[in-house]
Amino acid sequence: EGFVYSGRLPIRVERTNLADLPRPRTHMMMNVANPAEAFSLSFLPNDGVGLARIAPVLVFSLLAGALADTWNRRRLMLLTQTTLALLAALLGWITRSGYDTVWAIYGVTAIAAGVTAFDLPARQSLIPNLVPREHLTNAFSLGSIAFQSGAILGPALGGLVLARLGVDWAYWINALSYLAVIVALLLMGPVPQE
Repeated sequence: EGFVYSGRLPIRVERTNLADLPRPRTHMMMNVANPAEAFSLSFLPNDGVGLARIAPVLVFSLLAGALADTWNRRRLMLLTQTTLALLAALLGWITRSGYDTVWAIYGVTAIAAGVTAFDLPARQSLIPNLVPREHLTNAFSLGSIAFQSGAILGPALGGLVLARLGVDWAYWINALSYLAVIVALLLMGPVPQE
């Protein structure tokens, strides 16, 4: 027994999952780029990058969850994904132009972590609005698989990009990868909020 897949999932689910596949990998690539750049600029332990990532999440998590419950989740994700793309591009520009300082890296990383604190609850709350109840477990499983594969492949890809192309390219590739999610969110149209 168990689940027997007898056809295609609704088009909204396919667009969302296809758009999410590149995101976790390139986002995890940033987990290599940020500390590497901060260390190259300061030669200090990378505790500052970790603090810049976790402090905003701790501060904004409760507010972010409440916001995801009351605001339109698709619009919230459009806002967060666009902001994260711009912040990744900003890191690329800062690095390429030579304006990179350890404090600039910490600052932009902290802002991105704060935005991510709002993105994650909106993303998780959007899935039940896109997927029929009988496919919900599978949709969450696909999301988990995408995240876990990104946790493994992202840093490996980040190491290759850093070694071959440089830190700025890790940021540029990350910024470009947000376009897949933004386009998918635009194409899926209005989503009823439950």
